[in-house]
Amino acid sequence: MHTRILQCVCLAGCLFATGCANMTSIAPGTAASAVEASRGKPFRVWPETGGGTSWEYPYGPMGHYTYMVRVGADGRVSGVDQVLGWDTFARITVGMPITEVEHLLGRPYSRVTYPLNGQTAWAWRFVETLWRRCFFAYVAPDGKVTGTGARDEETSDFGFIPSTPC
Repeated sequence: MHTRILQCVCLAGCLFATGCANMTSIAPGTAASAVEASRGKPFRVWPETGGGTSWEYPYGPMGHYTYMVRVGADGRVSGVDQVLGWDTFARITVGMPITEVEHLLGRPYSRVTYPLNGQTAWAWRFVETLWRRCFFAYVAPDGKVTGTGARDEETSDFGFIPSTPC
């Protein structure tokens, strides 16, 4: 009985580890059709300047990672980026349209509207080193970013299960 449980735990760990590594193992120069055949259809395809596209692969909405597979005009992968991190968050500025933010970060985990000030908080879950965190973009009714912020995810009394993520 205990051997069976151990085998299941080991299998789940291996599947989890390979699932996270799958996107970053895509080599530049790989045909876009091969990516779609092996990783599945992207959630969304974003047009880029120069005729290329960015294929959005969110691991969520409960996930903490979103990958953008950059495909050039020639139909080959030019790179793969995990976009939920401070290097991407730093590119978001006040006045930026929320459609551009979504283009950079992919689909959000949640959207909450605050009726008293008319703003909507868009939230993305991400991992910073070992800590689970939430990044927020605050959006005015005109669709422009008014500010950003981040905080740690709340945890339950056990210290590791999110009771109220983002």
